[in-house]
Amino acid sequence: MDVVGYDDVDGDMVGDDDIDGDVVGAARRRAIRRAPLMRKPGWRKNVLAAGVQMPQDGLVPLSLVPNSNSGVFDSTHLLIDFIGKVQKPFRGERLVATVALTGNTAGQVQCTSLFVGTDLQQASVGSFDLSIFAPGAFGVRMIMKQQDPGVETVLKAAFVGSIGTGTAVTSLTILGRYIF
Repeated sequence: MDVVGYDDVDGDMVGDDDIDGDVVGAARRRAIRRAPLMRKPGWRKNVLAAGVQMPQDGLVPLSLVPNSNSGVFDSTHLLIDFIGKVQKPFRGERLVATVALTGNTAGQVQCTSLFVGTDLQQASVGSFDLSIFAPGAFGVRMIMKQQDPGVETVLKAAFVGSIGTGTAVTSLTILGRYIF
């Protein structure tokens, strides 16, 4: 069976010119010189068209709001839940905890559980001292579960030690990425 257009002797295309490799009779394409395209400035790299932005991510804080006593542990408030609810997709990366002990308080504020939605954000169930996440702490980055809008982050905290007549004022924030 023969293929139309091929020479039976050496398998070349019939009409193939051995000098320059072009098929005889084929139109040659001429190189069209184009003006160099201008590059977008860096601040417009995420713009598809005027007024149309591509999705981007940014770094933002998520404040965890205490459910009682404004985050102040005292002799009557030894357990406090800190809750944050996002309005855009968010993934926490760094917990920042500020704990200030006042008066004759001796002890620590511990996280008894940290959940994003229904997912535990700890390797195992157990408590840990929140002071390891002090603002100046080094090497305490986490990669938390991504959460959709409306999903709550809940950190349950407890004061462990002797609080006496003093207090433990606590503020918690999660730094992370969100899509805007």
